Amino acid sequence: MRHEKFVDINEAVLEWFKTVREKKISVSGPMIQHKAKELADALGVENFSASNGWLDRFRIRNNITFRLLCREVAHVDPSLCEDWQERLPLLLAGYDDEDIFNMDETALFLRALTNKSMIQKSEEARGGKIPQERLTISFCVRAAGEKEKPLVIWRCQRPRCFKGKDLNRFGVSWYTNKKAWITSSIFEEWLVNFDKKMRNKAKKVPLLLDNATCHADGAQLKNVKQLFLPPNTKSKLQIMVL
Repeated sequence: MRHEKFVDINEAVLEWFKTVREKKISVSGPMIQHKAKELADALGVENFSASNGWLDRFRIRNNITFRLLCREVAHVDPSLCEDWQERLPLLLAGYDDEDIFNMDETALFLRALTNKSMIQKSEEARGGKIPQERLTISFCVRAAGEKEKPLVIWRCQRPRCFKGKDLNRFGVSWYTNKKAWITSSIFEEWLVNFDKKMRNKAKKVPLLLDNATCHADGAQLKNVKQLFLPPNTKSKLQIMVL
């Protein structure tokens, strides 16, 4: 009787689920429960509780599982990785962990959903397009664990949400680019300042980077030595992949 009582809700939720997954929208368990409550109200069904038990029964009945959504991954040449792993200890010989730096950037998509979703077992686990509103954050970290002030790039110099706020108090280096990307000029400005900081501390340091085009190699540096990963090996060799 319980199943028959809520059959309309179950069918409506399943139809909604299929519709949003066709659009490659990620769906979590709480989202399904919230939608079930909305549909129960719309159908005038009383005494319906979208409990965890209901969710489990709904999921099992419709062959729904929780999966990581896949994206395409570029091929990585194993020989390049092996060669780098052999050479890196030689390149870093003589440096203390506190003097070895690694830098990488990541995009923070402000309106993106999780990359995991409830999907039907018959469905290919593919995600959809990521909303393009973003900012870029770059982290520079010592092998010993400490980090430099993060570099943050946004589309405008002073976002409206920070009106009246001192951006310097946020503990980041704030840069501006109309697409919120890190460019070679932004990177070079940061790198020159980082080199000055190391020079003031009388430190000679290596800086590990991937071979992104923004990581320009033209700056005149005195205390920082740039070490670039082999081409197209970031997913395997960059331990700071974010």
